This record gives sequence, structure tokens and C-alpha cells, in this order.
Amino acid sequence: MSILVSVCVVALACIIVFPTLPLKFTLQQLAISLLGATSLIMAVFALSKIIQPAAVNKAETVRNRIGAIEWLLMAILAYIAIQLIPLPRSVVDALSSSMAALWQVDAYGLKGKAVLTADISGTFWFFITWCSYFILFVLLSRLISRHWHFVLITLTIFLIGLYQIIFDEVAKHLGYEYITAGQTDGHSYRLTGTFVNSNNLSALINLSIAAGLTLLVYLKSISYQLNTAVFTVAIGLIGLGELALFYGLIKAGSAGGLLSLVVSVVLITLIVTIQKFSFKVLTGLFLFIAIMSVILIFYGSRELNLAQLRDNLTLSGRPLLWHGVIEMWKDFPLFGIGAGAFEWTFPMYKSDAVTPLRVFTAHSGYLHLAVETGLAGVLLGTLVACAYFRKILKIFKKNRVHMYITSSLMIGVLAFMIHECVETNLLIPPVAILFFSVTALTLAIENLTFDMRQLN
Repeated sequence: MSILVSVCVVALACIIVFPTLPLKFTLQQLAISLLGATSLIMAVFALSKIIQPAAVNKAETVRNRIGAIEWLLMAILAYIAIQLIPLPRSVVDALSSSMAALWQVDAYGLKGKAVLTADISGTFWFFITWCSYFILFVLLSRLISRHWHFVLITLTIFLIGLYQIIFDEVAKHLGYEYITAGQTDGHSYRLTGTFVNSNNLSALINLSIAAGLTLLVYLKSISYQLNTAVFTVAIGLIGLGELALFYGLIKAGSAGGLLSLVVSVVLITLIVTIQKFSFKVLTGLFLFIAIMSVILIFYGSRELNLAQLRDNLTLSGRPLLWHGVIEMWKDFPLFGIGAGAFEWTFPMYKSDAVTPLRVFTAHSGYLHLAVETGLAGVLLGTLVACAYFRKILKIFKKNRVHMYITSSLMIGVLAFMIHECVETNLLIPPVAILFFSVTALTLAIENLTFDMRQLN
């Protein structure tokens, strides 16, 4: 049984890597491939649970139960599926008169009926993609039960960030740009990795930085078990990798990505300090801020330095876009326009001052969630977040090792969530998969045991 679980963990690591490769798949093809792979692993995992002997103790029985987070994730998928169910026009009109007004033609052959989404195909692909994310999240949080499982997934996330930077730098050095200057609105000097937008790359790098910090803390916790030379080399390599990731974050030129990381580090440091006052933690925070300031003053990129940071904080015209999004939400407050239906509906509300002509996202993950799923979706999302942070708090208080490892991973989680205020990185599969992987790792820590002597 342990061999089967280990094989599944390795397969999940491959699934995490797959979407970040420079392959020209459409979102639909990527979603189907990811869903097929994760569903296959889920089937194997479910089968292993059926043939597995009954739990031998109460603790194992509790761990095998479906948790509150998993129930809520299934509720979200059920809610999205409901948006696809054909209903009589009279019912849709009673639930949302604005949605009924969009269904004045017999689209999709639904004569006399309508659905609670403005774009059936968009909602269908949204459902498939997010089903994949949730399966990946549940599998990682449950299957990671050994230290090498944890190290494998964490190292994978760390190396993905380095790969993106190396890929971009080598490609440009060879005179080949994976993303053309036109696709990046003329900012071809920015690092974009395999993404069109450097903001997406910066979100991914923040997650990789958190993974690298986690590896450093983990190595420190088991240092007494390692040969001194091996420990020194491992710490040195990961440290160099962290410096390379900071370099990539600066060169990506995303003010939102950088500021979200800084704010996240400050918040986590304050939380750790409150729990257990530590001069080492405060010293680390001071050095982090000092180093970032020096980098921005002397080595910042063309669009990310202290001289330009103030101008970048104008949010690049996002408030004007958000005004149109809010106006659209007012017409669909309860159930939204339908998951994945933003691009199809927003042109009816977009002002001429908003550029470009086609707007794919709300450039705010939270506004995007509100306008596509309505208050019902926002409520479910809020409940998931509350259940998650409640679980994290429990793990955080377990012991010192759990506290520091959890804190390291949470730097990436919080940075991503803060950055999501001005970006919609959850709509980008390679970034979203890494985010759900990191959140799953924070929960999987509960499955691991540590010796309290390890950080003394």
C-alpha cells in the first residue's frame, strides 16, 4: 500500500510540472489532460482505500473522514454544475431577470429554457479545470505522509520557479523570445518565462520562494542527521536558488508581485513573533527589507525600482475597469453571470476608456469571483478560506518545527492571496496548480511527525 501511495505522489509531482512546460496547448486541452491524469490517480487511490484493511485506531479513522474543506470544495463544484442545468425561462426570470434577458434567443438549442450562466461552454470548461485543481489539492493533502513525499513536492515547486527564469534568460540570450513583444504590450525586456504576462510569473516565483524557504527550514530541522558537508552544500545550493528567484522577481517588473511578497513576509513574521518572541526572526525580517531596498535602489529592473514604484501604484488603470465590473455585478448580484462567462458578458459593460478592446478578466481575483458566481459563490469561497485558516492555526500551534515550516509555506499562500487583489492568477492553470499544491502542503504537514530537538 505504501508503494502505491508513493507512486501516486510521484505522479502528482509530474502533473504539477506538466502545465509549466512551454507547450502551446489551449486551456481546454490542458484542462482535459490534467483532469484525465488526476482522475486516474483518484480512481487508483479510491480503489486502494476500498481494499485497504479497516483503520486500526481512532486517529486513523478520523484522518480518513471527509473534512470540512473537502465538503465545501464539493459544494462549489455542485454550485457550478447547477449553473449548467436547463431551467424553464420563468424560473430563471424569477431567480435573475437580468440573466433571463440574456437568453432571448434559443442558444444551444434550449427552446423555452435557460441556464444560470451567460456562457455554457465557458462554465463547462471552468468546471473541468477547477475539478482538476480540487482533486490535486485533496490528493496531495491526504497522500503526503512521509518526509520524502513532502520534500519531493516542495522541491518540485522550488525548481519550477528556477526553470522559468532560466528558460526566459537562455531563450533571450539565444535570440529567441517565447513571448513576442506585441503579446507583452511592448515590455519584451521583462522576464515572462512561459507566460504572456510577467505578473503571472511573479506570482509563481513567490510560491517558489516560499518552497525554497521551507526546504531551508526543513534541512535545519534535520541537520543533526546529515553529514556536515552534505548539509552545507544543500543549504548553499538552495540559498543560491533563492537569490536567483529574487532576481527573477525583480526582473519580472511586477509591483504587485513584489509588494505582496513583502507584506506577506511582514505579516508572517509578526505572527511568529507574537507566538514566540524571537530576535532571529526579527533580524531576518530586517535583513529581508534592507536587501530588497538595496536591490530596488541599485539593481531594480526598468519598471520595478523605488523611483518608479510610486507610479506603478496607480494600478495601471485598473480602477476604471473595476467600475465596469461592479456595474455588471449589480445586475447579477446573487448568482453572478456564470463561472467562466466574464469574457462573453463584460463587453456590454466596458467603457470606451478601458483598453484593450477584449478584456478576459477583472484583474482582481475577488471581483472576478463575485461577478461570475455572485454572492453565493463568494459565501462558499469565504467558508473555504475560514476552514482552511482554522486548520492552519491548529497545525501552527502543534510545535516549533510545524510552526516554522507552516509559516514558510504560508508566506507563499498569503503573497498569492494579496496579489490576487489586483490580478487573476487563479485563472492561469500553471500558477493555480502551484497555489493549490502549496496550500495542500500546508495541510499535509499535519501528517508528518517531527522531533522537538530538531530546531534546538
